[in-house]
Amino acid sequence: MKKYFYLLFVALFATMSFSLVSCGDDDDEPNVNNGNVVGTWKVETMKIDNDWWQVDYVRFKENGTYESVAVVSFMGNIDTEKDSGRWSIDGDKITMDGQTATIKQLNDKKMVLVLAGASITYNKCADSEMNAYL
Repeated sequence: MKKYFYLLFVALFATMSFSLVSCGDDDDEPNVNNGNVVGTWKVETMKIDNDWWQVDYVRFKENGTYESVAVVSFMGNIDTEKDSGRWSIDGDKITMDGQTATIKQLNDKKMVLVLAGASITYNKCADSEMNAYL
């Protein structure tokens, strides 16, 4: 029963994290010339307290491939979901396996992507952070 309760909450909050939308000023020109997408990026999707959090990582490689991992912790149980594929950039658009997002900001420390109206802010991190979950 405890396992089903855990899975229910993971599914519920994973769904909620994708449904959150952040609004911004669409008139701003994207700042994409000051950075490089290659490297490891991290976004803290959700943090309720130390017993309940989710962090997503994505690593863009120079060869046009990426790998990602979503890490969910609930009551001390950690669950990970891994993915990989191909990516490309054309102007201010980044495409990962056919899904395209707009790059609103990109520099050496921060990347802001807009996908389906949702704004997602990634911060550059050390490869070792993501490697801990691979």
